[in-house]
Amino acid sequence: MSFSIVSEKFNFKPITMLNEFTWEQFFLALGILFTAYYLYVAVRFFGKDIASKMELKIPSKKKGQKPETSILLSESQFAKAFGELEMINADLRDNVIPAFARSKDKKVLLFQITQKLETFEGLNVPAFRHAINNCIHAEAKKIGLEITHEELENRWKDLIENMPTNKNQKT
Repeated sequence: MSFSIVSEKFNFKPITMLNEFTWEQFFLALGILFTAYYLYVAVRFFGKDIASKMELKIPSKKKGQKPETSILLSESQFAKAFGELEMINADLRDNVIPAFARSKDKKVLLFQITQKLETFEGLNVPAFRHAINNCIHAEAKKIGLEITHEELENRWKDLIENMPTNKNQKT
């Protein structure tokens, strides 16, 4: 029994739906389906690995943690602090951090950096702290040291609290 006999007997016409789609539309739909499937598999089974590699950590505010505030500086104060920031970053990049390439003693390095920043009043400005942190992270990574953000922020917090200008404000 051939197809033509069956189609005549049951008044059945061949399906022409696939003739309505071009090859371009077919491959586009196939690509979208494959992409959606592999994205689902990646997120379902490797979501945590992907997030950790991309460092998609959302900072959470701890109870009692104060939000960062902006510090208003006059134009001359900003220019002075910015120039000082550039000099500090250059010194950290060219002298301080490379000197620890062999010993890789993180405590001594952090102590040296802390001494370098003791008189830097721009440390009160979150954007300047961020720039210093980026410089330290990048240069420390080059010599194989891993310095965490928390370690640096704790140092800066202690420095800011012990600055002469802050001691005068507390009394």
